[in-house]
Amino acid sequence: MVRTKKASYAAPESLRRFPIQELPVELLSKIFIHCLNPTGLEAYFIGAHPRSAPMLLTQVCSRWRKCALDTPQLWCSLDLTERTIVNSVNVTQIRFTSDLASQVAGLEEMWFGRAKILPLSLALRLRTQLAPHFDKASLHSHFSRCTVLSLSMFEPVCILGLTSSVLDELEVTCFYPSRVSGPPMHAPRLRKLTLGGYAEWTVGQLDFLLPHLQELVWRGAMEDERSSQRFLEILRRCRALTRCSAIVPSRFRGLTISMPNLAQLEIRVLVPGVLAPEPEASLDPFLSILHIPSLSHLTLSSTRTYENGTLGVQFLILMLLRSSCSLTHLTICLKDVVSASAMEFSTFLQAMPGLEELKMHGYFRSICGWGSTLCDLFKCLTYGFAGTETLPNLRRLDIEIPWAAVFYTLPSVDVVEAMLRSRTEVEGRPRSGGVQPSAYLRSVSIGSCTKPSGLWTSWWFDGIRTMRKIGDRDGDPTCVIP
Repeated sequence: MVRTKKASYAAPESLRRFPIQELPVELLSKIFIHCLNPTGLEAYFIGAHPRSAPMLLTQVCSRWRKCALDTPQLWCSLDLTERTIVNSVNVTQIRFTSDLASQVAGLEEMWFGRAKILPLSLALRLRTQLAPHFDKASLHSHFSRCTVLSLSMFEPVCILGLTSSVLDELEVTCFYPSRVSGPPMHAPRLRKLTLGGYAEWTVGQLDFLLPHLQELVWRGAMEDERSSQRFLEILRRCRALTRCSAIVPSRFRGLTISMPNLAQLEIRVLVPGVLAPEPEASLDPFLSILHIPSLSHLTLSSTRTYENGTLGVQFLILMLLRSSCSLTHLTICLKDVVSASAMEFSTFLQAMPGLEELKMHGYFRSICGWGSTLCDLFKCLTYGFAGTETLPNLRRLDIEIPWAAVFYTLPSVDVVEAMLRSRTEVEGRPRSGGVQPSAYLRSVSIGSCTKPSGLWTSWWFDGIRTMRKIGDRDGDPTCVIP
């Protein structure tokens, strides 16, 4: 027995077999697929990095290399950037843009050739102007197999004339404003469309069924009235939209837009430049033309948070009443929320009985009338205040104010504590008037978002047990656990 052990130790390295080498190829292939770790952006696109899967798996041994190359699921997704291409080849080989274009084509051919007949996901992110050097036929042969296609280029004209019957998601980002024309791209099954930068021209070059589009993300700014009207026309025709995110100008004109299936809406108002004649940007005109009966998640913000952007409470109330929707999540990140009085703001809160999460970031100088403070806000949020039962299902509250506004808007501890007690379940604590909300706060965060020492207040709740942390103006925190 001892001799056998010694013989095994003395055996050549090539003759030793480790337990992992005994795994069947099928099981090894499944392990390799899990090595991709699809999270975030990598859920769609896998980078061609030598130190990560799948390329790393081909460098371990001949058995692993063969297994990796014979597993199509490892090669059906690709994220190509200029840095990736330069790192994968000798830098001296890339002297001209035509060389870079040939490297792109070569990597795509090698990578997707291993994917066999599986659907593809491709992200192409290039800042060099490569359009004149691309072999359009070669690109289209890969594009036509893609279910997910993301192009971030100088001028992504390579999609012109493309026909894809399997394309599900398309993202186009242009780094330079242009007016490109040509044969349109046909994508009859397109479900999600994302436009960024100067990609507005893409809309006119796309041939897809607007009534079937379910997600629209418009990240680029609309430069003129014509762009705004085109965006409104798209919204009117997209009857199947369930999610929409867009940057809109503060001026909108037109008839009511009805989106019966829209559940998530994120709107950012375009803030004009410092020298613009109209420095204030408002979401009121856009809200006044919306009819969204299925809306549950609403986010309202500006392109420069806290610096600009206003919202009139009356316009939001009218939109909610017109739509007869039941909001569950509301996020407002604007410089100011304007209402005529505390009564109007309280009416606004009562129009959202199903709200579960409320996030408000801003100065709040006019939230309950001009010159109001956060004290007025917390009084309106207090359950049972003035006989009103506002937001009975609220579970999460997040309020942030800029540091510059803390000096004159920081509420008193008594006012905030009254609101918290009205919405927090504590054993043995009687509730005044016997009124109780349908749900209790589970998470609360209140404070300054830019100066976390001294001038801030924050509370955390876990239902029954409560912890409060109060920071005074000297920066010495006081912790109290009732």
